[in-house]
Amino acid sequence: MPADAREQLAAGALALLPTDTVYGIACAAADADACWRLYELKQRPQTQATAIMLGSVPGLLAAVPELPQRQAELCRELLPGTLTLLVSNPAGRFAHVCGDDPTRIGVRVPGLLDEVAVLADAAGGLLITSANQRGDPDPAELAEVPASFRERAAFAVDGGRLPGAPSAVLDISGEEPHLLRAGPGGEEAMAAVSGRPQPSPIEQLMERERRLLVRLDPQAAAAAVRDGAVIVDTRSHEQRTRGGVVPGSIRIHRNVLEWRVDPSSPWCDPRLAGHTGPVIVMCEQGYSSSLAAATLQRLGVARATDMIGGFEAWRAAGLPVESQEG
Repeated sequence: MPADAREQLAAGALALLPTDTVYGIACAAADADACWRLYELKQRPQTQATAIMLGSVPGLLAAVPELPQRQAELCRELLPGTLTLLVSNPAGRFAHVCGDDPTRIGVRVPGLLDEVAVLADAAGGLLITSANQRGDPDPAELAEVPASFRERAAFAVDGGRLPGAPSAVLDISGEEPHLLRAGPGGEEAMAAVSGRPQPSPIEQLMERERRLLVRLDPQAAAAAVRDGAVIVDTRSHEQRTRGGVVPGSIRIHRNVLEWRVDPSSPWCDPRLAGHTGPVIVMCEQGYSSSLAAATLQRLGVARATDMIGGFEAWRAAGLPVESQEG
């Protein structure tokens, strides 16, 4: 692999890479122009969804941080592996590769050569699909990749002979899993998840409410504040005294949040009156804040959202914290 492989992908290059099943043609998943060129090479309609590939489960969860908790747990359990998982995509990330339904996205974390896994994570995810035309044999060796693909690739990595079978596709985006395409490990994974108890009512409510939100991790929340967003801290006085507070945050107890944030309320906090930017609700761990932010959206605070992981994640990220006054 060339030393500047990451830079080449960032500049829009295509690459031939070995996966755990077949050789694929890949590009940076976030680069829409590169993705369209890959689609054109594959003669694939833009309405057809294509999975993104990461090199590790942490890399996957960083690429799709809004993944519902239950689905994130299944990803940790089933991956790395020979599966493509269809998961929820609440924030519509990588929408240009999601076909007609940007609320769901296919993800893969296969067993990869170390250098390919590092590249996939460093690129923030790769769009990858088998390096062949529809109906042709899947290439199990680099030499089996058609010349038209080799000519368009900026570089290729030879991983030797591969199994040559496409991955199984398992849909875990809904309440019941569905095996959409058979393949290595598909039946075993389906059996492993089918007998699981259904999410509790509060877990189902949390998942529904989070579909309304474009949730922010602490770093993204800090950047949003620099651009004019406000953080509303709904933690208790005891929690703020014990752990500290985010500088500049507005502290409003959860019991009165709706009255203090609703701009039409006579009890609206004057610091929020006329505020049209994002309102980022922050609790201790990022659970009650999701329910609160969804409620604010229904009250007309269209840019309300919450912070993934709450104050604990903010502090763990090394972002500024100060002692509460009084």
